[in-house]
This record gives sequence, structure tokens and C-alpha cells, in this order.
Amino acid sequence: MPLCKELVKTQCTLTRYGQAFSTAFPALSATAPPLEFHRESTAAASATGSGRSFEAAQRPSNGALYPSHVKLGSLQKTTVAVLSAIGASLNPARADLVAALGETTGETALRGMHRRMQASTTGRKILEERPRITDATMHYAQSLPAGTFGHAYGDFMRRRNFMASERPPVRFIDDEELAYVAQRSREVHDLWHVLFNCKTTVLGELALKAVEFVQTGMPMTALSVMGASWRLKAEDRSRLISELLPWAVHAGSRSADLMCLYYEKHFEDGLEDVRHRWRIIPAPFER
Repeated sequence: MPLCKELVKTQCTLTRYGQAFSTAFPALSATAPPLEFHRESTAAASATGSGRSFEAAQRPSNGALYPSHVKLGSLQKTTVAVLSAIGASLNPARADLVAALGETTGETALRGMHRRMQASTTGRKILEERPRITDATMHYAQSLPAGTFGHAYGDFMRRRNFMASERPPVRFIDDEELAYVAQRSREVHDLWHVLFNCKTTVLGELALKAVEFVQTGMPMTALSVMGASWRLKAEDRSRLISELLPWAVHAGSRSADLMCLYYEKHFEDGLEDVRHRWRIIPAPFER
């Protein structure tokens, strides 16, 4: 059958890049090379996660648009999207599957995000400089005084034993500029957790995903909320529907455009100051 042949072709393609699906949907990001949107940086830039984007950097010799790029056909993308959606619904903690779902379903939303960034002074600067949130960024943030935005982010990462480098690289987006937009949104996700006071529980993640949907329109965020809400206890599901989703719609609509904020340049500012400046309404979780 054509579909079976396409599934086999998809698996072979993914296997070439160390991404084969096993019976448990193994990590798509297990063996991918690091995503490199810039090649030069100063010591200061390394600490703050910013650096010069490569303007004339050579593309990978295999014809990929960026080092981690995997070219898929339309049916292959659909296959990856479906399998990723199933896997992510069964296990929302699988960041690789959530990422693959976002990349294979979010092109229209990413183009909208890119247009808004181009229309914003700060957004254009981000697209030009292409800052990255790295482990060095995290360590720098952890060194900042208590009460600052940076310290709150660093403490959030430390308490959970998270590393910035653990975010899976973008792979399935066939546009280098949009790939950076997707990577940026992925890397600042933990900053959104801090700003919106969303826990890393299933309930907290779903609340933040709802904010992301209002802000970005990425289908993956809505699918995550709909697909994973069934895992909640009845009490938590009721709270999600009656309290957290209304909060997310209000908070996401009221806040500044989250993709047009140069977060790294405000790490030394007070957490409450940046929340006020960016019109952030924290989630009704205990702090």
C-alpha cells in the first residue's frame, strides 16, 4: 500500500538522522547535531546568550538549510505529525514529540510570528542578532541578585535540575528564518514559566500552553491542551476549564507580544518590574 511504503520511507529518513521511531517513540533529538544559528560570539555575548548571527555561513554539505534540518515530504510530515501527536498525548513530558508536532503543524503560525517580529523594533533586533538561551545564559542568571528576573529564572532551572541545552533542536521546518523563530520560542519557554508563575506540573504546563496559543496561534499548543487534559484528575480538569483557561485567554491577550521581548537584556531588572512593564498577569498558582 502507498501509505505503508511512505511510512517505511519516513522511518528510513528519520533513521538516517538518528530519529527512528521505536515502539515507545524514542527521542527524536537523541543524536541530532546542535542547532547553530550563529557562529561567532564574544565572552559577554556567551554569558548573556546573545551573539552575531552567521550572515554568510556555509550551509551543511548535504543540502540541509541548517545543521539539524531534516527534509520531509508532505506525507512524511503528516506521518510525523500524527505519530508525534499520539505520543505526546500519551506522554506530555516527551519534549521531542511536542517539538516535532509543533514543527510539522505550525508553519502558518510561525510566519505570523515572524511578521510581527519584523514589524517590531525589538523583534527586528532579535531576528538580526539571533540571541540564544544557552547553559551559559542560565549560569549567568543564577549569579544575579535575588529579586531579579534573571535570578528567578536561574533558580527555576536549578530547583528542577533543568539545563537550557536540553531543549530539542528544530528539525522539520523548511525555512531557516522560521526555524530560528521556532527555536527562539522553544528556548524562552522556561522564561515564560517564570513570568507567568506556571508550575511544571501537567496542570501548569497546560495553562501555559493555553497562553502560548493565544499569543502565537501554534496548533500544537491547542492540541496539547485538548490531548493531555484527559490525564488530569477530575478536580484538576475542572480547575483548568473553570479557572486557568479563562486566565490564560485574559493573560495572553493582555501581555506584550512574547516573541518581541529581548529577555536577556532585562535579567538584571526586578521580576515584578518586568511583569508590570510587559503587562504579565501571573497564574493563580501559589508562589
